[in-house]
Amino acid sequence: MPQTVGLALGSGGARGWAHIGVLRALEEADIKIDYVAGTSIGAVVGAFYAIGELDALEEFVYPLDWKKIVSFLDVVFPRQGLLDGDKVYSLLAEHLRERQMEDTLTPFCCVSTNLTTRQAVCLDSGSMVDAVRASLSIPGIFTPAQREGSYLVDGGLVNPIPIDVVRNMGAEVVIAVDLNNSLSHSEAEQNPDVISESKPDQEEYQPRQGQTEMFASVERAYRTVQGTVQDKIDQWMPSDDPSPNIFDVIGNSINVIEQGLARSNMDLHPPDILIEVDLQQIGIFDFHQATPAVKAGYAQMKGQLEELQQLLS
Repeated sequence: MPQTVGLALGSGGARGWAHIGVLRALEEADIKIDYVAGTSIGAVVGAFYAIGELDALEEFVYPLDWKKIVSFLDVVFPRQGLLDGDKVYSLLAEHLRERQMEDTLTPFCCVSTNLTTRQAVCLDSGSMVDAVRASLSIPGIFTPAQREGSYLVDGGLVNPIPIDVVRNMGAEVVIAVDLNNSLSHSEAEQNPDVISESKPDQEEYQPRQGQTEMFASVERAYRTVQGTVQDKIDQWMPSDDPSPNIFDVIGNSINVIEQGLARSNMDLHPPDILIEVDLQQIGIFDFHQATPAVKAGYAQMKGQLEELQQLLS
């Protein structure tokens, strides 16, 4: 009887578009994923995969640029966070609609953090939009999500790569995707064997692009706020100023914590296959860098398919 395969999709902001490439490589190899658990951006990609809508997500991410991204930043007076997340919620809801976590094609779980108990919360029932929104609520940037009297934030604070979650769901073989590994370009140059093993010379992934309803909704939102969005763009778009903006400060600080936590968690719950995608050149808010992220995830997974296939056989 074939072994069940689980996929643990880690946190990492915009680097999470690499999860799309990983999934595409697995699809091409006809490797069936039986369970998916995701944290933060991993929850977003995992949700679309679990309902069979990865095509729509992939076609949506490529045309994104900073102007369209900024149009979905709904600034509030910073009592609980800089952004209330309503526009992001509306974007997700427009596509995920009334879908429930129990009704996915592939069993799926979102990981969030309960601010009161300081423990991980595995969201596997109820509204999918609410679960994804809770999992990606980066503290200080998005206001916390409320669920049954609790305040929930980014799951990466306690479980950045939910290996134990997907194993508890029933997976016998767990593939974990780490977006925040410490392999920098300088380290790669000093260790060429690592690169040659993980990224062999192969045909490059060709992104799928199109005009999805999701992207059309971004276009409409951008046109709606175009008259007032320039102030936001001036403050938050990448510029020649080398100093980090507030998103960089908060995001990168959390990223440092998550790197150490991910290593500790993997010591306790080692995956069967660890996919470490080198994305150090992509900032965690560089959501407009979808193409290199997807291609990197695809190449890394392709480079480790033989290892996975041997394990499954």
